[in-house]
Order: sequence, then structure tokens, then C-alpha cells
Amino acid sequence: MSQRFACLNYGSCPSAGVSHLAVGGVAPTCTGCGGLMSAQGPASRRGQGAKTAKLLAFVLLGLFAVVMAWKAASWGYHRAAGYELLGKWRAEQTSVMGFNFPIGANLEFAADSAVVLDTRVPVAEYEREGNLVHVIVASGSGVQANFTFRFDDADHIVYDGPLGVTLRYRRVKGAK
Repeated sequence: MSQRFACLNYGSCPSAGVSHLAVGGVAPTCTGCGGLMSAQGPASRRGQGAKTAKLLAFVLLGLFAVVMAWKAASWGYHRAAGYELLGKWRAEQTSVMGFNFPIGANLEFAADSAVVLDTRVPVAEYEREGNLVHVIVASGSGVQANFTFRFDDADHIVYDGPLGVTLRYRRVKGAK
């Protein structure tokens, strides 16, 4: 069995660092300085740990970049995706020109209609724009009205109406 040896006497040996092949497990003496040579690992395994560490760092950095890109691209979609307007909403507060009242009309939204003050009105469509939902109501005469609700979170919406009227609602749990 052959093994590679090298002299590590860099201070005074002219052949220091030069690799020599020796047969057997006995360390040869250096021809330049006469000292014993040190064994080296096989050439194919030298530097393998550094290459593995670099490869692992590159793979982890790549995975991190992919995850961050996916999160950045999908952040806006997932942020508002759980906010569903359909269901029953109870008025919490009505503000008129800075005065707050604990009253208001309760709402109920279905796929094709809405109930306001015990009156069912047809809904032409719901348009989502970030945390806003535009409810487009069509009347029998072909006139459309657009009401915009803003989600504060999944269970609280706000309607900012004309003349400083603001209505705050909370979702009625267990009702859809």
C-alpha cells in the first residue's frame, strides 16, 4: 500500500511541501533536511470538506432566496385571502361628523344579494382590491350603486360614507 508524505520543515528545507510517494506505512526521511516526513491524505479527499461546506452554503442560500421571493410575491394575496365579506355583520358604532353612536343597520351578504334594514337587494358583483371590497348593487332601473367596505381584520369592517358618516361592523360568529 502506498501513501504520500511531505516534509513540513519550511524554515530550512529546500524540498519542504513537496509530496513524495512511499510504499508501506513507514514514514521516509526527507532528502533535503534528513527529518521525518508527515503523512498526507489522498489527493482526491484533500479540500473535500471545504467544497462540501461551500456547496451546502450555496444550497441553503438558494433555498432562502426562493422562499423569500415566494413570500414577497404572495404576501398581498395571502394577507387579504382569508377576509370574506359573505355572512352576517352587526353594527358596533356609527360616527356622524365626529359624534359616535352605538347603533347602526345590521348587514347580511350572500353570493347574489344583501340584506339591509330587513330589505333584500340584489348584488351585481363583489370586487376585491387589497383589503377593500366594493359591493355593486343593481337596481331595477339599471342604475348601479357602489358601496366600499374596508377590512380592519377578518372580523371587522368599516364603511366610510358621504358627509363624514362612518359605520363599523363586526362579524356575527357562526352565521354565514
